[in-house]
Amino acid sequence: MELKEKLKKRKKVFGCWTSTGNESVVEMFLYSKFDFLGIDLEHSTIDLNQTKNLISICEKYKVPCLPRVPGIDSSLIRRVLDAGASGIIVPSVETESDVKKIIEIMKYPPMGKRGYGISKASLFGNNFNNYTRNWNKKSILVIQIENLRGVNNLKKILLHKEIDAVMIGPYDLSGSLGKPGNFKNNIFKNLTKKIIKECQNSKTSVGIHEVNPSKQNVSKLIKSGYNFMVLSSDIFLLLDWTRNISKTLSFFKSKK
Repeated sequence: MELKEKLKKRKKVFGCWTSTGNESVVEMFLYSKFDFLGIDLEHSTIDLNQTKNLISICEKYKVPCLPRVPGIDSSLIRRVLDAGASGIIVPSVETESDVKKIIEIMKYPPMGKRGYGISKASLFGNNFNNYTRNWNKKSILVIQIENLRGVNNLKKILLHKEIDAVMIGPYDLSGSLGKPGNFKNNIFKNLTKKIIKECQNSKTSVGIHEVNPSKQNVSKLIKSGYNFMVLSSDIFLLLDWTRNISKTLSFFKSKK
């Protein structure tokens, strides 16, 4: 079953995430049979050329690639899609108007206004007709809800059936409440419950980034109503390693 169909049917989906753009690490991730790769172009220095190379690795392993763009940037979104991405993840979506702009940028006419060009996505013209004919129905759009305005407008936002999934940005959502990283805050918990309920009512997939993806934590998320999760990232894995090794170093350096 393809990723888009899994999302439409609210099947369980698990993604991996890169913020470093290291190709070897991404290959190791993809070998682990994730459902998609997310490339963080919002909070990293990964450039378009690196993105293109990572997309090529995804194509090798037949894994969909969904770069997270920094925002509703027409130029960047079109270039990422022309590089061969399967779709995009867009952060901080707040209104229906935001969704209309995104659809206009990423979809071909008559649905949108994406320009036709010869690019890697269409195998430099060798797959032009098939790619352009099927793009609108095959491309994947994941939006992130990351503040109170987005939560309050979510019911209307979800009227756009071009949205394949909603992803909660836990750090930004908690940060918008003045409590960044505090996921135990009751207001934060209530907002996430509201997002899950709205997505369930509209039969839209809903997901979250879990930085500590133990079996217990993932099971709790599924029980809460999430059906897709991004499991940690290369940055968080390295962060855990450096914290552990620092403790080891401190232990031995303290010995006389």
